[in-house]
Amino acid sequence: MPQRAHAADWVFGLRNQLRNTVGNAYRIGEQRGKAKLDVRFSDGTRKAESLGIPWSAASAGTIQKAVESVAQKIAAGLTISEALEKQQGQKKPAPLPTKKVDPNQLVSLYDQWFESLSKLGKVRSGTQFKYTRNRLVQATAASSADQLLETVGDMFPKPGRS
Repeated sequence: MPQRAHAADWVFGLRNQLRNTVGNAYRIGEQRGKAKLDVRFSDGTRKAESLGIPWSAASAGTIQKAVESVAQKIAAGLTISEALEKQQGQKKPAPLPTKKVDPNQLVSLYDQWFESLSKLGKVRSGTQFKYTRNRLVQATAASSADQLLETVGDMFPKPGRS
């Protein structure tokens, strides 16, 4: 007789927690690497939708919050699709960086590296180093990734494949 597939410990814990908070009508499972919510309504019908959250132990808290949020919205009279749309609209934006990056930091690090090579006597001619430094200055003046790629691309000969 084939053995029943067993779920991981984090899945058992998450399912038990959801059973305690939202009831037996809400089930979760895995579908194509994402969490899937299956809701059984009082008339016996079922509706399943993907939550769009990765099915992993690290996402267990996010899955739990999403299911609880959807359950509240369904209890308020929304369909599962409407509840998911509202729940997914509540995603927090990515945090902004708190530390500003100095665009000339790369040039100053390059200058320090060149000075250390000069002191060690490993530089015969600084011409190639100055040429590279000028390219770095041009590249750090770019205000966007597109402009950076265009600037760097313009530094190479045109007939080349790059």
